[in-house]
Amino acid sequence: MFYKHLSKEDNHIINLWKQKKDKPLCIIGYDGCGKSYLANELLNKYHIVSVNSDHIKYSGNICSYITDSLYKQDIFMMLSNNIKYKSLMIDDLQLFSKYDKSSLLKLYDLVKTIDTSKHPIVLVCNKITEKTISLIYKISYVIEINFNLSLYKSILESHTSKLTKQSITYILQSNKNLHTLLTTINNFKDSNKDNIYTLDATINKVLFTEYDITELIRLCSSEYSILFKY
Repeated sequence: MFYKHLSKEDNHIINLWKQKKDKPLCIIGYDGCGKSYLANELLNKYHIVSVNSDHIKYSGNICSYITDSLYKQDIFMMLSNNIKYKSLMIDDLQLFSKYDKSSLLKLYDLVKTIDTSKHPIVLVCNKITEKTISLIYKISYVIEINFNLSLYKSILESHTSKLTKQSITYILQSNKNLHTLLTTINNFKDSNKDNIYTLDATINKVLFTEYDITELIRLCSSEYSILFKY
């Protein structure tokens, strides 16, 4: 598969990693450039064991948590003819480097012991220079994501068919952080769903329909007093 938003060299590295899976793939780049998005795309055929900043200063044994999760089959795998093994995605390595160097070193040691031909590993990190991170680079295939207009545009277009080209252009110009872009596009989509209901209709919908809090606030935005009456 060719990823048009990546360089020819990075595409070659990804295809080599897919063919061999003899070591981890490490994706580096700045905050919000699409590293995690790409990592999930590359592992979409596997059940993913995910480790991220939520596991910094993990109260238990982080290596035991990973191995227990990685090697234990769940019910969905037992029923599937295609998925035999789980994959591992370790995100936010730069935050481990900053706030939990002990766990970072443990993760580095653990990654070296995993059979990546069965359990593919994708590591995600900002581009930084640090001793353990440099060691991780040395045992991995490494690709770097930079800001790319075509990447962001294709991702935005894949998330909605209702935005105009003008709206997409505006969103792209507003911020280069992919997470912010996806949040912005969801706000655009929500605004398209706004309807105006009468007071009685709004009360009926609130009382007899299940909504999450975001949808409830949107529904009652023109009748905010309802939220306090009931």
